[in-house]
Amino acid sequence: MAIEPGIVDAVTAFKADGDPRSFEIDASLVFGPGFPAFEGHFPGNPILPGIIQLASVRVLASMFLKRPLVSSSLSNIKFRDMIRPGQEVKVRLCGAEKGQGWKVRFEINGVHNSISSGSMVLMPCGNASGESGAGTCMGEA
Repeated sequence: MAIEPGIVDAVTAFKADGDPRSFEIDASLVFGPGFPAFEGHFPGNPILPGIIQLASVRVLASMFLKRPLVSSSLSNIKFRDMIRPGQEVKVRLCGAEKGQGWKVRFEINGVHNSISSGSMVLMPCGNASGESGAGTCMGEA
């Protein structure tokens, strides 16, 4: 299973308000034990890699904006706790247009704990002239 479709499959609830200029998304996700990012991270003690948490925020924004996105910058990223297989997490993100992309602030929380938070700038894959943008869009995190 590819990572990005696996993230979409992990979404159990999705609520979005706003428009492409300014939006808020609240989602719940559960990454099952068969989610491929748990393989090798770590054998016998699986946790969801931080990069997959960041990819989940990007995927949720892509779902709302109905276009593929790539992260062009990250700031104030904090990983405070782990996500285990089968654990439900709540993701809240707020986005606003910034230039040709969107600045997104996010929080990922468990039932009783803050798991991660931060900000990222998301850009459409490629730019208006059709040239490659910051990063690539290959359909996977």
